[in-house]
Formats: sequence, C-alpha cells, structure tokens
Amino acid sequence: MIDKFCLAKRLWPINRSITGDGVRQTLQILNESLEEIKIISVPSGTQVFDWVIPDEWNISKAYIEDPKG
Repeated sequence: MIDKFCLAKRLWPINRSITGDGVRQTLQILNESLEEIKIISVPSGTQVFDWVIPDEWNISKAYIEDPKG
C-alpha cells in the first residue's frame, strides 16, 4: 500500500516542468509503488499529433524578486 503522505513529502520539493530531470525523478519515484507504469522517452523536436515535443530545460537556480529588488 502507498503511504500517500510519505509520497507527497518526496514529490513536493522536486522542480518539474513538462520536460526535464524533475519529471524523470517524479516518474521513478511513482514507479517504486506503481510498477505497471511504463516510462518512455521521446526526443525534443518529435512531432506528436499537432504538437512538437519542446526542448528540455532544468532549473538550476531560482529566486523571487520584489519591487525593492
């Protein structure tokens, strides 16, 4: 059985976008409890129906700036 609280604590701090390391890390964690997940990778630039897979990007540093800097 999945401990939902523990799973949420592990997933919450991961930086995710539609592509990148955060998504792969998230899927690997989910795969620990849901072995039926099949993870596949599709290269950037691949046409999928009416959409093209975007370039991958990963967050390395971030901050919030207020009006005073």
